[in-house]
Formats: sequence, C-alpha cells, structure tokens
Amino acid sequence: MVKGELRHLPTLLVDTHGEAVQKTVWDLLEYTYEHLPHIPPTLLERDFNFPPFSRTD
Repeated sequence: MVKGELRHLPTLLVDTHGEAVQKTVWDLLEYTYEHLPHIPPTLLERDFNFPPFSRTD
C-alpha cells in the first residue's frame, strides 16, 4: 500500500491517507519494481483531500 501522511514534527508522522505521497516513497517503489521479476499489485490509498484525477500523488 502506498499512502501519504501528515508531518506534525520532524519525528511525528500521522497516517492520514489524505496527504500526497512523498517523492522518496515513489522513488523506493520504482526501485523495487525495477528489481522484481514482475510488478505486484499496488494500492494507492487516499481517503480525503482528493487531488484532480490527472495527478496520482
């Protein structure tokens, strides 16, 4: 599952499923896909604060 979180403090992340996924997460997912023999199903979870459909972050 890929989801975004709300950063309250440098060390406190709240799993809200309503924020954009950070670039480092997308980079890690891309790296993982490049090193697997097949791409497994991946769920992007967003419960609120929906961006326009043209964006997937």
